Amino acid sequence: MCLQVAALFMVVLGLWTPYFYIATYGVEHGMSLKLANYLFALINAGSFVGRVSGGFLAGWVGQFNVITASCYISAILIFIWLGVTSTGGLIVIAILFGASSGIIIALMMSTIAHTADHPSKVSKPSALAVPFSSAVS
Repeated sequence: MCLQVAALFMVVLGLWTPYFYIATYGVEHGMSLKLANYLFALINAGSFVGRVSGGFLAGWVGQFNVITASCYISAILIFIWLGVTSTGGLIVIAILFGASSGIIIALMMSTIAHTADHPSKVSKPSALAVPFSSAVS
């Protein structure tokens, strides 16, 4: 349980970086200011799709498998983002990263609660995870 909380803390450290900096990155690489302002909306649109589809995928494949794959996909997309300079590429990265980070956001607390031995003991892992993961935000 403590290892999972520490891992999700590290995930949250890098999860919010594109949300804050993708518009600035777009402007620095030649994207118009008007279009760059829509990148945040595109990330949120992708996040909506990820949050909704994440629960369905977790029921089919397993929530630990889905959140692990989403963490890897988000990390890969952050590294790809650093090499993308075109407007179309940034739009695609914004939507894909939004979807993968939306899955992480949707499944984070249920995955932590799933580690409890009994349903009456769900509060202990959740109480441990929330302060650490929200300290980053």
